[in-house]
Amino acid sequence: MRVIMGVLKSKHGVYYVRKKVPDKLAEAVSAVLGSSLPRVSWLKRSLRTKDLREANIKAKPALIEFDNILARAAAFVTQMPVRAALSEHEIERLAAYHYASLLDEDEEIRREVTGSEEVHRTIAAQLRGAGVKGTTLFATSERPAFGLSDREMIKLQETLDWVLPPAQRALARGDISFVREELDELLDAFHLNLDRSSPSYRRLGQAVLRQNVNALQAMARRQRGEVVETPRVAEPASNNSTCAGDVLSAALEGWQKAKQPSKTTDSEFAHAVRRFIELHGDLAIPSSTGTTCASSGKLYSRCLCAGPVPCEPQTYRS
Repeated sequence: MRVIMGVLKSKHGVYYVRKKVPDKLAEAVSAVLGSSLPRVSWLKRSLRTKDLREANIKAKPALIEFDNILARAAAFVTQMPVRAALSEHEIERLAAYHYASLLDEDEEIRREVTGSEEVHRTIAAQLRGAGVKGTTLFATSERPAFGLSDREMIKLQETLDWVLPPAQRALARGDISFVREELDELLDAFHLNLDRSSPSYRRLGQAVLRQNVNALQAMARRQRGEVVETPRVAEPASNNSTCAGDVLSAALEGWQKAKQPSKTTDSEFAHAVRRFIELHGDLAIPSSTGTTCASSGKLYSRCLCAGPVPCEPQTYRS
């Protein structure tokens, strides 16, 4: 019996299947899989058998799954072209969003509690019902009417004591791998496909790492009863805009094709968009209703809007 292409045998005699990832999709596959590695060059899976016939049977669905992963990665690259750089405004915005998200989550826990107290009480009741004798460090009767219990407060403090020191050590070393998962989540949320080998990625990593430590220190102050407000930041724009490309540069190109403006007007608009992108990045723009972005007369005013707040729908995290 012939072995299916892609099926190989390990030195222990166990068959496995693998498929080469094209270089242009290596980073996208890593994002699709949620891998901690910046690039994935091979898709590989053990077939858990030493029998060739069984290996061929098991390999087919695995190879189909590999093809689906590559297709998703290719769509990811198509939808979000690789960016070589981010503006300082974009970096600051993503880092500020990360800080606000952590504090917002912490605030929600203190307001709505963790939910673990009910689990603690249920387990204690089950043990008593089973005749297991013993005592617990914390009360298992009634939980506070509002706010966190003593046990939950101690657990929060233990978490901070465990997470904050390594975060500070990573910041001191400039080790942005400490926040690699957070970076991937932020870039995905803001629909950015940033080159992981670019200087902008390292600057973004440093900014997010600083804000990560800032947020943990702010939570520690809340633990001591100090007032720490959760900042209001704009949520990422949705990725369902009707504008081709969903970004200013694409809208400008569509407008130029549809309107065919005079040379002077075209130069003026192009300069405004280029200057805006230099300052704030190639940001997503609002979807149009009743007309396409290509024919929108508001494009120019969007590009010239002043201030650090990007011109896109502003849904705030408060």
